[in-house]
This record gives sequence, C-alpha cells and structure tokens, in this order.
Amino acid sequence: MAKERLYSQGYVLLRVGPGQYRAEHRLVAETMLGRALKPGEVVHHLNGERDDNRPENLLVVTDTRRHLAVHGGFHPRLTRGRPKQQG
Repeated sequence: MAKERLYSQGYVLLRVGPGQYRAEHRLVAETMLGRALKPGEVVHHLNGERDDNRPENLLVVTDTRRHLAVHGGFHPRLTRGRPKQQG
C-alpha cells in the first residue's frame, strides 16, 4: 500500500495512521538517528527545499537557537527583522 502524501507549507506529510500524518523529514531524521527526536530538536533542510527529505540534506539541531545559527543569525519565522549590517 502506497503511503498517502499531503503537503503543508512546502513540507511533505505522510499518513501514519487513520487521520494521522507526520512530517516526512522528521521521520527520515528519526531513522537516521535510530531514535525518536527529542523535544526541542529541529530538523533543518540544508538546501532550503522543504520537500527534499534525502538524509544527506537533513541536519538535526538541538534547539531553535542553534537552528537560527544555521541560518546565519536570521530566519524569517524565528526573528522579527534582519540583523543590523556591520560596517
């Protein structure tokens, strides 16, 4: 039986039970780690493509602050504005 796929804000959601869906990138990350993600862990898409869930494109970071650092200090959903330019 093929897994049903939905898309939400660019993320792939897989049906895991009747009326239950999980983000594919989080399932792939859990398989890579060999364990469930811990509370607060964030899965980052290295190339920025939310539907590219290849293991080599995923990075698990321990919290949103470290996820923000991966984005060079700016992420539109995690900050209200761009950091001030140096110089």
